[in-house]
Amino acid sequence: HGYDHFLNGDTLAEFLKMPYTHQFKNFKQSLDLVYEKTGITMFTFGAPGNRSDANTVAVMNDFPKIKVFLFPYFSDSTNRQFLLVNRVDMERGTGNMEYEFFIKNYNKNIGKKYMVLQGHPGIWDEEDFDTFSRIIDFLKTQKVTFMTPYEYFKIVTSNNS
Repeated sequence: HGYDHFLNGDTLAEFLKMPYTHQFKNFKQSLDLVYEKTGITMFTFGAPGNRSDANTVAVMNDFPKIKVFLFPYFSDSTNRQFLLVNRVDMERGTGNMEYEFFIKNYNKNIGKKYMVLQGHPGIWDEEDFDTFSRIIDFLKTQKVTFMTPYEYFKIVTSNNS
């Protein structure tokens, strides 16, 4: 999701209108840091604020382990990643969990092949976590399958072979 996220104060510009060299450095630093601290190799990327540009695509293409691009603001024919664009919002604005808002968005997306939930638990309070638990409980009653974006990518691409 990036290295400094909020470049230039409150502007989510880390991967939008920034030079390739800057984006490459931040992208690599974030992947290296995650691996160093957790031992986890990242396979999915979503830019802060979902803001990206042609340089972002070029950077991601230089990291072949990145297989999935979440909510691309920009993509083109050079993009090698699997694009996931069908987000079902559960936050009304970043970090503002709202159960009825989620239900409305969920109902608009019934019948689609997949739904991606995006959340920001680092800024949630106890009430937000309770709302998230209600959402997960609801989804269980709907018998949805939970998986990571990379797991979905592997299923879809193995079925196309």
